[in-house]
Formats: sequence, structure tokens, C-alpha cells
Amino acid sequence: MSRKTHFAFDHKEWQAFLRDIDSQLEEPVTQHCLGGFVLRVVYDIPRYTADLDYLEVIPSNTKNSLESIGGPESALAKKHKLFLHFTGVIDMPEDYE
Repeated sequence: MSRKTHFAFDHKEWQAFLRDIDSQLEEPVTQHCLGGFVLRVVYDIPRYTADLDYLEVIPSNTKNSLESIGGPESALAKKHKLFLHFTGVIDMPEDYE
């Protein structure tokens, strides 16, 4: 019986995915990220994650474009097997940025 092992994605895979997203955006966008993506990429914790959770996007009017470019059902998500995920309502500490 074989057992599948989940592994953390290499930063290069995330870079390629985010570069593809950047190439389709019409203006600069800032995302406030959290979750497994942050643990993996920023803190180098070996943790499997296929999504980039974000709490906020600036400017806010780019959220729909961002989701259509890199959301779960997007062509880029299918290509890279990674996707963006808006977290919605979540309690964060004051001045979390």
C-alpha cells in the first residue's frame, strides 16, 4: 500500500504563479496575506499549501480581477495547481500590517 506524502511547494513555483498574475494585472496591487502561504514562504516552515489566503487587497476595486486571474477556478490555478483565496471576515489584531 502506498501512502501519498504532501510536500511544501518550492518558492520558485509560487514565484512563477505570482509572476503570471502580475503580468495580467492592469495596475499595482498589494495583498495582505496570511495562513499557510506565509508560514511556507516567509518563515520557510515545511508546510503543504496550494492556496494563498489574503485578507485585504489594495486598491479594493481590484479584488474581482484578482480572483478571476488567480482564483480557484482560473486558468492559472489549473496551470500551476496553486490559487488565491479571499478569506473574508476574520479578526486580526489592531495594526496587524
